[in-house]
Amino acid sequence: GLLPSNAEDYPVAEFGDAIRKFASSVDRVVVGGGDGSMNAALAELRKSGLPLVVIPLGTSNNLARNLGIPFDLPGACALVRDGALRSIDLGVVNGFPFLNVAGMGLSIEVNRTVHHRFKRYFGMLAYIATAFRVLKKYRPFRAEIVADGESLCLRTLQISVCNGQHFGSGLKISHDAVIDDGALDLVSIPIERWWKIPRLAN
Repeated sequence: GLLPSNAEDYPVAEFGDAIRKFASSVDRVVVGGGDGSMNAALAELRKSGLPLVVIPLGTSNNLARNLGIPFDLPGACALVRDGALRSIDLGVVNGFPFLNVAGMGLSIEVNRTVHHRFKRYFGMLAYIATAFRVLKKYRPFRAEIVADGESLCLRTLQISVCNGQHFGSGLKISHDAVIDDGALDLVSIPIERWWKIPRLAN
């Protein structure tokens, strides 16, 4: 079934414990990391009601891209003091909340397979190399997509449900998609376009 990106990061006790411990004595939570780190903090953030300040230090940083957060460290850190509060949408799939994307198919297998040290040193290239390795033995699947009373059956390698415009390794699902438009957008990569999969992998 569908899983949030970086689902292997659930649960991350350190995030939840820290937020619980200090929730009553702080007025915001600052997380430096990538999309997986933000998702790992999400469950306790929802309980605390505290705003999140995103410092993009990860591989893809799609949440930061969707929010227009600067990628230079001083600019991002300035948001701790000067940032404007913004409400955004939140997706939930199989009990897991997600900020950016939930997927099924090859991207989940790549996320499970990619070595953390490989990812740390090579960033997006680690996902791309792992995707090509996993693709050799991965098989397409059939899925039925139901939305707005209509049904679509397809054979695919990957389905991604996105909250916002940016996902994967520098992809945009739609130029009109924004993270606070109250809608989720879906993309499927059919078999004849398998070469796009590596950019979807993370």
